Amino acid sequence: MTSTPQQAGPPAKDTRAHSRIIGLDGARGLSCLGVAVAHVAGHYSPETAAATKIGLVGLSLIFFYVLSGFLLFLPYVRNLTRDTSEARAPSTKNFAVHRIARILPGYLVIFLVVNFVFRLAYVENPVYQRLGTEDGTGMITDPWQLLANLTLVQTYIPRYIQTGLNPSWSLTLEYAFYAVLPLLAMGLFVMRRRTGLRLHDVGPLRAARRERLLGLELTDRRSGYPLQMVVRAADAGWRITEHDVPYLPRTGASKVTGTWRGTWQAVRDMSRVLQETPVRTGSAR
Repeated sequence: MTSTPQQAGPPAKDTRAHSRIIGLDGARGLSCLGVAVAHVAGHYSPETAAATKIGLVGLSLIFFYVLSGFLLFLPYVRNLTRDTSEARAPSTKNFAVHRIARILPGYLVIFLVVNFVFRLAYVENPVYQRLGTEDGTGMITDPWQLLANLTLVQTYIPRYIQTGLNPSWSLTLEYAFYAVLPLLAMGLFVMRRRTGLRLHDVGPLRAARRERLLGLELTDRRSGYPLQMVVRAADAGWRITEHDVPYLPRTGASKVTGTWRGTWQAVRDMSRVLQETPVRTGSAR
């Protein structure tokens, strides 16, 4: 860890905080159109869709998710890169209200009409039904299944997966992302105030001289270890820099984020590290 702290001048007024990147609206619209085409073609003409590979346009959903993640996290990044005294997380309340208002009202109207008026909601998982048919559809009357679909948690209950409105599985994924994003941002802002560092990530590889590293007296042996190293290095006045490193896509499931238990353990360990009283150990290097 060898970097020189940046000297920040008077914070400039940020006029971009509430700006909209209009040029991306067209890309988002085309992405939505591609998803709609793939769903309609796959349901009503599965043979033609398979022969023409039209389902490939459905991959635009991945682009839509990446773009949405970028736009949603952008306000946090803009505030995070300000001077330490000015770095404040955007309102979580406003974020939650806007996210719920964006999805839930329209979804509830469509679900209630499809389920109780047309009676064409999926009562059974459509994966096990014949393509291009209405097999497995009807009206959901099971109170727990109905509640799961009304609250968009059906994807997380094995017996209710992909019931209700089949494409709504993507909305359940969006809600999970919306729930995690403020928590991730909160951790970044706490670390920024705790250390004064402007870091993009807690890197997968951290290098330091052995003697100095032992002098940090690291105690965490689980998920908080990488963060504790950075925090205590900052407390000790180390110069810290980041360097990009090449990497390959992950193979297999993460032992941390791949399970609820691993995720909770990581959050708990990192929270404990950030709550530690600053300890000055060693000398600045």
